[in-house]
Amino acid sequence: MSLLRTIHLTSIVLALVFSPIGTADTVETRDGDVYVGYVLETTSAELKLYTKVNNVETTLTLKHRDIASIKMGNIPEGYLRKSRDEATGTKPVDKPVPPTLSPETSENDGLESTSNRPTVVSKKPRYAVVPVHGTIGDEETGKAGGVYASGVKDALLWASRQKVDYIVFDINTNGGSVSEAEQIRDILKQHDSQFRYVAHIQKAISAALWIVVSCDDIFVSSDSATGAALSYSETSTGELQVDAKRNSAFAAILTSIAESKSHNSDVVRAMIMPEIELFTWKDQNSFLASGSNPPATANDVKKLDDKDQILTLTARQAAEIGFCRFTNQSIDKLSTLLNIAPWQKAGGYSEVAMGNAARARQGEFDSARKDADEVAHRSAKIKDVLATLDHLASTADRLDPTNFTYGYDTETGLFTPTGRREWQSHTDDAVRAWRTLIDALAAIENHEKRIKELDGERVSNRSALISFGTRADREIDRLRSTRDKLGI
Repeated sequence: MSLLRTIHLTSIVLALVFSPIGTADTVETRDGDVYVGYVLETTSAELKLYTKVNNVETTLTLKHRDIASIKMGNIPEGYLRKSRDEATGTKPVDKPVPPTLSPETSENDGLESTSNRPTVVSKKPRYAVVPVHGTIGDEETGKAGGVYASGVKDALLWASRQKVDYIVFDINTNGGSVSEAEQIRDILKQHDSQFRYVAHIQKAISAALWIVVSCDDIFVSSDSATGAALSYSETSTGELQVDAKRNSAFAAILTSIAESKSHNSDVVRAMIMPEIELFTWKDQNSFLASGSNPPATANDVKKLDDKDQILTLTARQAAEIGFCRFTNQSIDKLSTLLNIAPWQKAGGYSEVAMGNAARARQGEFDSARKDADEVAHRSAKIKDVLATLDHLASTADRLDPTNFTYGYDTETGLFTPTGRREWQSHTDDAVRAWRTLIDALAAIENHEKRIKELDGERVSNRSALISFGTRADREIDRLRSTRDKLGI
């Protein structure tokens, strides 16, 4: 902002403070800009406001969706040359007088007359709330309301467009997927230069630590708990055991993040690695200090956790050792603790984004569960049919016409009419039996095809099925050929 622009804006503020006051409409946009003037017309979609832009009186059209509030406010007498009646056309107006420049200004002072930027009376810091409620990732259970990186990404992109200054993570979680938490941390890092991150903690256990240490300011409320970011891996027997290698790697990453945000890295390390002990003590100046190795000159040394015990801090413990600040203030009041002007919530889409991501993931879980159920159902069907194949083949063999006796003419050696009909009947029965086997094989393959589409594992042995199919085709060909030869 140029010096001249600064003087110009300052003169407006001083005029507001010390000049005789009239009434006007004060319209504040969601971007934090404030217009002072007269509402001329309003519809369901927009309103027209007579106001001043870059010292030029003009009429602006504002969409209702872009407006945060409209209030009857105060205006210095003479700030607008027109009265409300003149602006609305209810009184005759004089010919507009063009704006004049102060003696110190020139037309090239950087204030372009074509600019549509308003004369800003005030601008509040803006914040958005990103709820971290429920399980992070929630990959095992698929419960609704989990915390997902896609939601955080969507929320931060929206906040960037809205020119938000602060992102408040309202954290109440027992943790969850470290992989998901790492993805969230990466997203925060990408936007690190755009926002100041604030953690407002009710509970932040396990994987939540990735989000907590990525924040610039950490606040904890009463009865909250933070820590216990222990990593487990599954053994060959399916049991869970502490993964020391992963814990060490995570500790290195998280302590580096903590140090970049000026958080106590010893506290973070103790929350991840059970072998790390954490102490508090008073130094020579009676200031409370904390770390893993209290000096010999330390006084009033206290141990917060033991070896083989993962560190979890209550709200007051965390605040006492300086890891965070204790507060019972609601989020909308945190600006006082941040030593900034009272802030304004930008809107609620960040919460919506997290909900959308949870619902989208829930849909994926539901779809995956449905697919898994279908795979299980089809696998069971295949096993049922497989159990019948030997029986179907034995039945077809038993119905073969060669297994029966028939009447024939002793002089000609040909079947009697009755014998011919019986041979025909047994042949048809045997062919039908082999076709039943072929149909069963086809049903198995249809199930296998669908299971493959659902990324399931094949159930049946393809070679065994081919063997059954080849035998059935061969027997049917033989039966038909014999019938043709006999003229039946």
